[in-house]
Amino acid sequence: MKFIYQFFVFIYFLSIHFASIWNSKAKLWLKGRKQLFSQIANSHNKSFKSIWIHCASLGEFEQAKPIIEKFRDNYPQKKIVLSFFSPSGYELKKDYDRVDTVCYLPLDTKRNAKKFIDLINPELAIFVKSEFWYNYLQELNNQQIPFVFVSSKFRPKQYFFKGYGQWFLNHLKTAKAIFVQDKLSKRLLNENGFQNAYITGDTRVDSVFEMAVNVQDNNLIEAFKGNSKLVIAGSTWTKDEVLITKFNKINPEIKFIIAPHEIDNKHLDNLAKVIGVQNSVLLSKLNAENVLSKKVLIIDRIGILASLYRYADIVLIGGGFGKGIHNTLEPASFGKPIVFGPNFHKFKEAVDLIELGAAYSINNKESFFKILNDLLNDEDFCQSACNKSKSYIAQNLGASELVIQKISEILK
Repeated sequence: MKFIYQFFVFIYFLSIHFASIWNSKAKLWLKGRKQLFSQIANSHNKSFKSIWIHCASLGEFEQAKPIIEKFRDNYPQKKIVLSFFSPSGYELKKDYDRVDTVCYLPLDTKRNAKKFIDLINPELAIFVKSEFWYNYLQELNNQQIPFVFVSSKFRPKQYFFKGYGQWFLNHLKTAKAIFVQDKLSKRLLNENGFQNAYITGDTRVDSVFEMAVNVQDNNLIEAFKGNSKLVIAGSTWTKDEVLITKFNKINPEIKFIIAPHEIDNKHLDNLAKVIGVQNSVLLSKLNAENVLSKKVLIIDRIGILASLYRYADIVLIGGGFGKGIHNTLEPASFGKPIVFGPNFHKFKEAVDLIELGAAYSINNKESFFKILNDLLNDEDFCQSACNKSKSYIAQNLGASELVIQKISEILK
């Protein structure tokens, strides 16, 4: 099984090379790893011990952020190394000033794992959510360096819990702690012989709450909304955008902000054409002259969507007609009613929000139109959903503090 794992890592590497011919993200993935070890050696003095925190991408960074902030406050003398697997995380956070070094994670091979760990010299490694890399874990064990997992979530269908995944499952048991989001994950681990699982919740709740408390005003967005009802659609894909444009055409009095998941020029141009060029405007071209006349604002920048949710009356989260929905905690932190497609069951917070009556799942145009009209036209119904969203965030705060307490015990 270890040989098969190594084989798939190699195949993944080849596929990235092939995809880089046309895919800009794959190109960045490769470019960022050129001369990587030299860059790390120049930015980090390996004679100093470090705390290594690894995230897959931007979403996992939001789970790591409250841990980093608290750790920096509690241990200002410690060196912190933050690594990313994906360009979408690294490119946006490479200048993050609360850590000492930000870098890509080298591909998971035995040689890379040993060289990387020797360079950053960690006294503790923290992996966020589901970053399970065999060779890195093996090398940490070889050097007797403790490691933990934060905000993890486990499901019975994961390959760890199959017969062929037992070799990897046993490896995870060597973690000092696995901080999980829910009771199901802990029970699943306990049933498989784990003695190191702790329920702490999702640290991302602390992150989005902090963001909502400190968000800055955006006068241009306020002017765009004016006195109109505003629906914000975040991280949308084509199927989400089709529903939005159909609703928009028969409800022109409702304003929309659409933040597509992919913001390449071709997709943005096509979206503007479908909506109607006269009715829509890109954020980069929004100004005092056109802000009042446009009905649909298309976000063509990464990293600002979360702060815009404060202006929404309703939030649509994209991805529910594909592999799965995107971040629902960000709009919930502002106390907004949330709508998304049918593929949400892997996301605990989405399931929780639906059970509370703070979120609603749709599966076609009819259900989408109905819930939007209900929320837009029934003030009491809408306010109830808002209150339940805000209550959910308040009740789930504190995960990062629980994690830091346990990590402090490990470091001692």
